[in-house]
Amino acid sequence: MDVEGKTWCDRKLLKFEGICRGRNNSIHNHLVNNDVVAAIDQLKKGTSPFVRDECNRTALDLAIVLFMGKFNESLCTSLIADYMHSNVCVSRDSSLAYSDRVGVTFRGKVPFYHSKGLFNVANETSATENSSDSLSPFPLATKKKSWAIPYKSHNYQHGYKMGMYKKNTTPPPKSLATSGKTKHTQALLDGRLRRMKALLLFIKMLSMNTRLRKYAERVAKEEIVKLSFPFLYTNTMHMLFNRFSPEHGQVKKWNIKNPADSRRLVTKILCSNLFGSEVIKFMGNILSCFSSFIGIFGEKVYLQDSIISQYILHMSFTFDNEYLFNVVVNKENTFAQKDLFHWDGLINSISHEKHSSSHYYQPLLYARLNKFFLERLEQLRDGAKGGRGKGITT
Repeated sequence: MDVEGKTWCDRKLLKFEGICRGRNNSIHNHLVNNDVVAAIDQLKKGTSPFVRDECNRTALDLAIVLFMGKFNESLCTSLIADYMHSNVCVSRDSSLAYSDRVGVTFRGKVPFYHSKGLFNVANETSATENSSDSLSPFPLATKKKSWAIPYKSHNYQHGYKMGMYKKNTTPPPKSLATSGKTKHTQALLDGRLRRMKALLLFIKMLSMNTRLRKYAERVAKEEIVKLSFPFLYTNTMHMLFNRFSPEHGQVKKWNIKNPADSRRLVTKILCSNLFGSEVIKFMGNILSCFSSFIGIFGEKVYLQDSIISQYILHMSFTFDNEYLFNVVVNKENTFAQKDLFHWDGLINSISHEKHSSSHYYQPLLYARLNKFFLERLEQLRDGAKGGRGKGITT
């Protein structure tokens, strides 16, 4: 007879764990103390990764718990957002004046001036690469070799920015660009990102053992389910939209609920090194770490409700994370509840580039069509039930 909830048990491994359980769990201690290098050194010395701590967790299980805890803490914190709010000392008018007069050069080509057409170049007939990229919600993808998120080039590691100012242009105001006053916040972001990357490296190393990885899948699912509302992302994007979204002239105001406009905003900020660029890079990098984490165990470990999934989907498109976007959009319950964002508007925005953006366009289109099809079937079923009920009563 099959026993419900039966689990496979390796008796030899269980006996080995029982022998080692009472020993000093040096790997676990190093992980708790944020010393991943020492934990890896213990593995090289021959310490078994199968030893469990008092909470019945292997070293891989503990690393997953710590990694997801730091990701959740980073994405849901209000500390960085509060610091950004406290340092907003420039009015909307000055920020618009800045964007009107500063030119940005992409890969050594002729700079575009925002007043001439970074946003209203649709009415012009220029066929240059820069003008087409400024219109597209996919500049991050088209220039992926130069400055995709996460950006790992030699220049990025040494702090050089993605936009290059010509020598004869006016330098950006210090209050708008990233200045020395943000060193404390930058140190906080860098520290969190380093710890996450170190834990991710440790997880990748131990996951090479098939048995350990199989045991850890359950822990990964449980930790992903615990993800809460991404306060840092939503608060930051709302503040940046209010600060940089065009509201004058013939330029159509950007819609904060359209992920395509969020991507345009991120592109503008990164290219010109505007206020908020460091936080955007930080969020893009931690999202990339989360995507790599899911890639280790497979998309089956991603389990979330519709609300959080739509926020993750929005972030994935904004920060050009194709893998995570496809993982989330292919989940059946992503659009099960009310739409939080204008997904159909996103489809319209990228439809003119559906071939180059097929990794986004096709899965999103199929998911939306599937939702509408199921909703239509439910309506027909309810209508049929209502018709039969009326026939019986008559």
